[in-house]
Amino acid sequence: MRVATLLVLASCASGGDATPPLPEDAARLRVMTYNMNFGVAGDRSGVDAITGAAPDIVVLQETNAEWEAVLRGKFPHERFQGPKTAWPAGGLGVMSKWPIKSVDELLSDGGPFFAWNIVIDAPG
Repeated sequence: MRVATLLVLASCASGGDATPPLPEDAARLRVMTYNMNFGVAGDRSGVDAITGAAPDIVVLQETNAEWEAVLRGKFPHERFQGPKTAWPAGGLGVMSKWPIKSVDELLSDGGPFFAWNIVIDAPG
């Protein structure tokens, strides 16, 4: 049984590149989502993770006023919303290279968190 399992795993691991090549003129969009961890607001490694990845759009969870102050100005277009309650981890943010056309709030019946429906005016 062990041999069969290893053979199956080995055959799954071997193989070519799973990502087909894109045409040279294909539009590319780099989207990142990042949980900021409200407990370490302003942590340099969090900021470096975002800027080092060079995304076009970043959607943030667990933002608060401290994170907003550190991240403001990193992208030309941004929107932040702090927690809606006394819960310290409920904020959201979006930062984009392109204009943010709309941000619609989606409320939750399951607790202090909310969500966003975000429309970005990206090229292509």
